[in-house]
Amino acid sequence: MVNIPFPSAPKREEPIEASAPTGDNDAKNLSRRCFRLAEIFIEEQTRRR
Repeated sequence: MVNIPFPSAPKREEPIEASAPTGDNDAKNLSRRCFRLAEIFIEEQTRRR
């Protein structure tokens, strides 16, 4: 289980569970989605300054 704190999200009592990718395509897709999520957070931080 991984508990990932997000600055704008309300505090969560229960941790966020993550599952391992099952194949190479799943891993590539997950990597792309995580990278895009990081871009979105950076854009939000820049916009709020």
